[in-house]
Amino acid sequence: PPDLRSGSTRKVTDVPPESVYAFAFYVFQQLNRWAVDGQEDYPKRIHNFAAYLTPQFTEVLNTDLEAKRARRELQGRMRSVQEVPGHVFESSRVEVQSPDSWIVHLDLQIVETYGGETIKNTAVRYPLRVVRYDVDPERNPFGLALAGFASMPERLVTAEEDRP
Repeated sequence: PPDLRSGSTRKVTDVPPESVYAFAFYVFQQLNRWAVDGQEDYPKRIHNFAAYLTPQFTEVLNTDLEAKRARRELQGRMRSVQEVPGHVFESSRVEVQSPDSWIVHLDLQIVETYGGETIKNTAVRYPLRVVRYDVDPERNPFGLALAGFASMPERLVTAEEDRP
């Protein structure tokens, strides 16, 4: 909610950048949370969050799913995604493209484990496109959707990795 101590005027159709960021982070984090087994969890996540994804991005994710299956990167893997410490919301992380389109820069720490062993622990910047999405409000009350990557995600070097 806005801080009304100093007043605020906003159109009903305006979507504040912090809401766009929170939406993108929540949906992307949940897509990439494989609590038990990526082989089963990843396709379920794509299906369960379909109302928060454009059909084109759903297709991209399904292509990624099939590629990961072919490379045997899912079976038995668990994955979690959190914000990189200190890389939380600030207004510069949300680029307004139009009243209906944004690019959100998420800096996320991805941790994957297999058989109790950490096999991946890396920080990545994901430039996600978010669009206004008129869909059934019962399934998507936000009226927003992830529409894909604005550019290629890039690996970040964190302070821990930078130490000798």
